[in-house]
Amino acid sequence: KELAILTPLEQLEFDKSNNAAKTSLLDTNSVLAWKKGLLTFLGETLSNITAELQRWNGVEIIFSTPGIGKCRYYMSFDNKMPLNEQLEAMSEITETEYSINKQAITISGKPCL
Repeated sequence: KELAILTPLEQLEFDKSNNAAKTSLLDTNSVLAWKKGLLTFLGETLSNITAELQRWNGVEIIFSTPGIGKCRYYMSFDNKMPLNEQLEAMSEITETEYSINKQAITISGKPCL
């Protein structure tokens, strides 16, 4: 089934939960930031941000506060920055706290609705 015809700089997002597709303009700066050595997040949920940090750093990140993953933030990291520096910067931006043990990194803070 054809969902849409995309023009340059457009993307299609499909939501499985309600079987809906929508098109939106593509932010090429954020999509291609990795080529410049940056991890860039523009209004992303903390869940999405930490998922990307997990992927880049090979660690597990969990939330001790329910709902904290729904909070949205704007931030950017050099992908060569050590993980502890990324976490420290993220902690300042998001007003969260983190702890590191051998199994995982735990993030706590105020939840978003």
